[in-house]
Amino acid sequence: LLTGNTLHNGWRDFMQDIPRLLGREWQKLVYVMPRLLVLFVLCWFIPVVGALLWFFCSAWFYSLQYLDYPYDNHKVPLIALRQNMRQQPVLSLSFGSAVALCSMVPLLNLLVMPAAVCGATALWCERLSELHDPALQAPGARSYRKLDRYC
Repeated sequence: LLTGNTLHNGWRDFMQDIPRLLGREWQKLVYVMPRLLVLFVLCWFIPVVGALLWFFCSAWFYSLQYLDYPYDNHKVPLIALRQNMRQQPVLSLSFGSAVALCSMVPLLNLLVMPAAVCGATALWCERLSELHDPALQAPGARSYRKLDRYC
């Protein structure tokens, strides 16, 4: 709906994507689990600093999880998502922090997941898709795309 493009994927494409999707979830698990274990140990020994670290790491992991939906829909590798998050840490942490804060509010946390998926998709359409569009890699192409919105 945001881009106006229609998808032509059927059940066969979905079934062929299952091994790739499971591999991608495994990659996220391998990325997150060691960091959570180290963070758990830090929280055990340094309570106040550990709580702040836990919040920011949760924000980072929320951002990774929800931004993965549009990246995966466009079949952009997970390593590219992590690289883009490292290149734009303020954007990643602010998105993840908003999700983390809303997840703490009772009843609002029921709406967080669909809203975060929609927000990540909008973020992809507005800011992040430009990083993976070959047509926009040419010099000056980004400035023309900004003008296209108003014409």
